[in-house]
Amino acid sequence: MRNVKTAYTAEKEKRDRAIYREYCEIMSNPGAASTYVTAYLMKKYNIHSPATIWNIRRRMERQG
Repeated sequence: MRNVKTAYTAEKEKRDRAIYREYCEIMSNPGAASTYVTAYLMKKYNIHSPATIWNIRRRMERQG
């Protein structure tokens, strides 16, 4: 059985990868604070809950 993704799912996965990649990149800098990085990403990607960023990070870490 093939894995068929809708356009919405593909777009969401692309956004999630971008958020995770940017989070990791910023956090690799010494002195970066997770709270401020999360707030920055929320504003940039128009996300209203820090838990959403946390869930994206957790989901991307599971995927490897």
